[in-house]
Amino acid sequence: MTAADEPLAFGDFLFHPAARTLLLNGTPVALGGPARSLLAALLAEPGHVVSATALMESAWPGGARGEANLRVQMTALRKALAAVPEGQGAILNIPGRGYQFTLPVRRLSAPPVLAGLPDEESGRPPPLLTRLIGRERELALLAERLEDRRLVTLAGIGGIGKTSLALAAAGDWAARHGRRLRFLDLTALSDPALLPAAAGAALGLGTPGLDPVEEIGAALRGETMLILDSAEHLAEATARLSERLLKRSPALRLLVTSREPLGAAGEWLHRLAPLEVPPETEPRDAAEVMAYPAAQLFVERASARLGGFSPKDSDAAGLALLCRKLDGLPLAITLAASRIDMFGIAGLAAGMADLLAAPGPSRRSTPGRHRTMRATLDWSHDALSPADQCLLRRLSVFRGPFSITSALTVMGEDLSFDAGRALLRLETKSLLHRVEGGEDDEGPLRRLLATTRAYAAEKLEASGEAPALHRLHALHVLERVGAAEATRPGMSSAAWRTAHAGLADDLRAAVDWAFGPEGEVEIGLRLLAGSGPLWLELNLAAEYRHRLELALSRLAASGQGETLAALRLHVAAGMTILRNTGEVALVAEPLRRAIEIADRIGEAGAAIRAVGGLWMACIMAGDAAGAARLSAEMDARIPPGTPPDSDLRQAHHRVAGLTLHYAGDQGEARRHADLAMRHLRGRLDTSPYGLMIDQAAAVHVLDARLLWLDGRFDGARAAAEAALAAAEAAEDALSLCYALTQAGIPVAVWTGDPEAPARVERLAATAQRHRMPYWHGWSRCFASLFVRPGEAPGLPRELELTPYHLEVVATMNPALADSATIARAEAGQAAWCAPELLRAKAENLLRRAGSEPGAMRAAERVLREALALAERQALRAWALRSATSLARLWRGQGEHGRAEDLLAPLLVTFDEGRDMPDLVAARRALEAA
Repeated sequence: MTAADEPLAFGDFLFHPAARTLLLNGTPVALGGPARSLLAALLAEPGHVVSATALMESAWPGGARGEANLRVQMTALRKALAAVPEGQGAILNIPGRGYQFTLPVRRLSAPPVLAGLPDEESGRPPPLLTRLIGRERELALLAERLEDRRLVTLAGIGGIGKTSLALAAAGDWAARHGRRLRFLDLTALSDPALLPAAAGAALGLGTPGLDPVEEIGAALRGETMLILDSAEHLAEATARLSERLLKRSPALRLLVTSREPLGAAGEWLHRLAPLEVPPETEPRDAAEVMAYPAAQLFVERASARLGGFSPKDSDAAGLALLCRKLDGLPLAITLAASRIDMFGIAGLAAGMADLLAAPGPSRRSTPGRHRTMRATLDWSHDALSPADQCLLRRLSVFRGPFSITSALTVMGEDLSFDAGRALLRLETKSLLHRVEGGEDDEGPLRRLLATTRAYAAEKLEASGEAPALHRLHALHVLERVGAAEATRPGMSSAAWRTAHAGLADDLRAAVDWAFGPEGEVEIGLRLLAGSGPLWLELNLAAEYRHRLELALSRLAASGQGETLAALRLHVAAGMTILRNTGEVALVAEPLRRAIEIADRIGEAGAAIRAVGGLWMACIMAGDAAGAARLSAEMDARIPPGTPPDSDLRQAHHRVAGLTLHYAGDQGEARRHADLAMRHLRGRLDTSPYGLMIDQAAAVHVLDARLLWLDGRFDGARAAAEAALAAAEAAEDALSLCYALTQAGIPVAVWTGDPEAPARVERLAATAQRHRMPYWHGWSRCFASLFVRPGEAPGLPRELELTPYHLEVVATMNPALADSATIARAEAGQAAWCAPELLRAKAENLLRRAGSEPGAMRAAERVLREALALAERQALRAWALRSATSLARLWRGQGEHGRAEDLLAPLLVTFDEGRDMPDLVAARRALEAA
């Protein structure tokens, strides 16, 4: 497949240029030929204006068609794209110039797919805090359906107990079969386009983001059930996702809770009824009423409130009436029971009756049970003091758990009272709930149930306070994001993720508000620019990339494409791609754009960071020439007078050293490495100036490679160990992958360390755990080296291997040196290992010497060239290998003295690593000579 034929993705659409077919979530979209040709022409230049003349030529080559035909076809195309919200406005008409495709477009070459163990920390279901009452029949029926159905929807109104029943039934299923159970709360999502990525994150398969459904299907192995909770506001998107997931992932089952059916293919619907309530007939005694689940639930909740409660026979009629008035809704019953100490059963029953008799805010068309739920919440709300009412509605801005400190930010100066007591009052009335196991230095974390939050949010909108409160919340989230980032250096990755995982839902809410009709885009841009580590650590990279792309497209459309905010987003987009998927081809555009903006607005530091990111992309792509240009550009951009021991200078020493190493100038590379080593002060930021890798780990990697080439094998092993230790100390997965790939594994293989296979497995596990396809590809390359005796090694054909991949594996096994890689060495490229690649060519010639005349003579000539090149560049490790191969050849020709004269003086110069395979092979060749 050529680059021009590679599929193009935008939103939920996929366009195949060669076949001119457009798919929406895998389903073909009906479009005429001219419309498809127009789309192909627009997608060939996304973000650019394509003239009407060029578009007409693409749709009707050589034909004379007027602009009226163009407008008709363009209308049909726009209508097809508008089938999903993100497709609306995808094509802009630029008067007098033409048309422009505005959505971000991604070219899909080989989607990065990772197979392996999921992250077991993601998507854990919340605990079921109270036992189910009166749901035995539904639980049994649901358990039966979960055995033979892969998509079950539990439908019912808010407050009826859908989530509790789903958790109980799915938990029983998982425990009975020893399977995985994962949970996704959809109330935190407002954009349907983010749903696939969120599902991947909940499954512990934080997908890279090209096609999350495909990636989930390829990666998910063990049978898993995913609960999609509260799907009603995303019903259509949830239906589409469910169908695609179940088709692509045979090991997956879905349990959905929603106020309405999804309408998806294969859906089994269970409508959850309220708890059974006592009939309207006069009860004989309390025991008769207690036979009904609604009464049982009330008594249990009231008992928890009072520390013990048993209804008397005189309470029977009131309790029966109350249960009927509450229509058996578990949440309404719980709220009512929280007030029993104030009103008693009779007072509660009378109060509810009076309330329901009065005109309420609900419309006449609202179902009775909905009115009851609202009435119950109204009743609980109206019983609060004005200050507590104000606090409750203001707390509705929080989507996730919040602390006393967070609550204080929304209280405002007009609510000057004890925060702890205020929260406790709401908690005792069952309007707030404590988060199990969640607390900070100031006390427990609390949260609002979804139904209560929705009710309180309505009150907030009605109060007129919403715009100010949402802004205050967004600024508070921005502050929390900054505080979280500040704690990273002192915490392990696992502890940091655990400490800040609850921030994700509030971050989503804040970003949604900021980019919404009443928000402030500047705050949203600051949130996105500063929260990258949080999205990535929580395996939400696909969602983050989507949000960045939308923000950038909005900036471009608004004419704010050259602002500081746009600069930060372009840098964040490039760095996210590099860290997440390693799609180096996609990195150039956002980072080069960032450099242009930085230069125009005078942000020198951001420009250097973007240059560093581009340099890193060149290193990952094996582009030594590009890396050299960017290293020089980074040096030129360092402000005059910058101290030699500054972080910026030291970062550049690392950049220059590695660049010179690949270019073949090991002497200058050593000078830069020594300068960087001299000024290592603990651990710097894991991504200084766009370099992403921990500074200490990177410098030790460079040191290990230079020591190896210099023939100091023990030192190379020690430096590789130091690189791994630094990466582990940084607790940064990317730094660990880099240290393993660039030093830990190569040095282990070169020196014959038996730990090499274990390190390859560690690289694979780390890349799988953090969903890093680029580094997972390296693990597969390395794994192909370890074959049984007699088997020929072979690289995975489906991987897109760079020249650098091929160079590295050729130094580990000469049989993997293909003609293109050897040609690069002969052309003066691959300078760091050119002598070894030439030796590999000679070894291949020697294997054909018996059947190919002149092969042995050619092999000798190539070995002489390899040895001379290694000696000229002071590459003692490669010189040793070339000399050993040449000595073997001479010995085979009977020139034993010549072989001894070559090897003997060379061997005495090595005083490290006597057990290293290359030294062992050289000594054997000398003894045979």
